Amino acid sequence: MQTQGGRANTSGKNAEAIIECVMQILKSKGYPVISHYKFDDAMLNGEPIHSDSLIVDILIRGLEGMEPGTIVSSKRQDSGGSTREKIYYHIDHVIKKCLPYPTILVMTGVKWTRKEKREYSRMIDGEKLIDIFFSYEGLLKWAEAIPAITNSQAVKMNGDLPLIQLALFNE
Repeated sequence: MQTQGGRANTSGKNAEAIIECVMQILKSKGYPVISHYKFDDAMLNGEPIHSDSLIVDILIRGLEGMEPGTIVSSKRQDSGGSTREKIYYHIDHVIKKCLPYPTILVMTGVKWTRKEKREYSRMIDGEKLIDIFFSYEGLLKWAEAIPAITNSQAVKMNGDLPLIQLALFNE
């Protein structure tokens, strides 16, 4: 029988594989993406965070209407209780106050009730928090539904970034 730590390690590896799959889908459509993007400032948008930096799962450039960047942040919790407070903090403080780009949140692990899903979904504001998925399957479907990048989007993006950063996005 697997220990709680072993289960967490296995589910973490599964999550990483799915995030990698989402990145490959987006790359195949021409979008520059970076995994584990690190925002170096301990103060993002003038707000303090709990550590020296903030790392997000994916940073995507060039989505229609969100050319500067779109963030995918995933949170997995395997127990209830303080999980709810952590999610509220992540949405209200980290996503809505700190992160500079619109964010898609993926919340997995805990079996969310319909009431909780509605409650969290009401926090979507269309500006800072643009969507919430309660499974990685939802994120995969979202990535698959995105159209390939157009030439005008590519030109717009390339004008926004120094060439050295473009090289990093395409690694």
